Amino acid sequence: ARGGGAGAATHGIRLIDKSDAMMFVNVENVLCQYAMTTDKTTGKEPAYCRFFSCFFDSATNGVLLDKTKDFTFDSCWFSNRPGDGVTVSNSSSTLFNACTFANGGGDGAQVSSTSVDTKFIGCKFISNGTAGGGNDKGLRIAANTIRFIVSGCEFINGAGFGAFQSVGLDIGAGCDLYSVSDNIIKDNWSAQVADA
Repeated sequence: ARGGGAGAATHGIRLIDKSDAMMFVNVENVLCQYAMTTDKTTGKEPAYCRFFSCFFDSATNGVLLDKTKDFTFDSCWFSNRPGDGVTVSNSSSTLFNACTFANGGGDGAQVSSTSVDTKFIGCKFISNGTAGGGNDKGLRIAANTIRFIVSGCEFINGAGFGAFQSVGLDIGAGCDLYSVSDNIIKDNWSAQVADA
């Protein structure tokens, strides 16, 4: 999917309601207003969808996962501007495996407190926050989020991109039932890990 530029009113992918058991392989979404959106307006939420080697780049609003169940992203690329790479809200059982969140305008990825069982395994968060201000994170977990895993990931500035990422991993106050293990976190501006 190719939009008409950052201001184009287009979706790279839009999944609503009963979008079940769909597979996307080698999809390229660039220059859309929304790289991908999901929503449950009536009935059953989008569920059991799989994304392999998909490329979400230069979308104004990035990937907005809302009201989803059991979504998996494997070896995907997220680099959107000026917004965040991925936002996960009102969702359960979301897995990002070996994905890269790089050179994005806002946070590489953020997870809201309305989401549970979100996992980032073997992912890279590189030089996000290009919109400026020194406030964006590689991965931002909102306050009071429960049941998430961050394991075997890298949170760095550089790797061919400018050093914009302020904090590698930001975990909000009141988060519970989570595991953070075996990560490499270095060269971020203000803090490697912020765990309230």
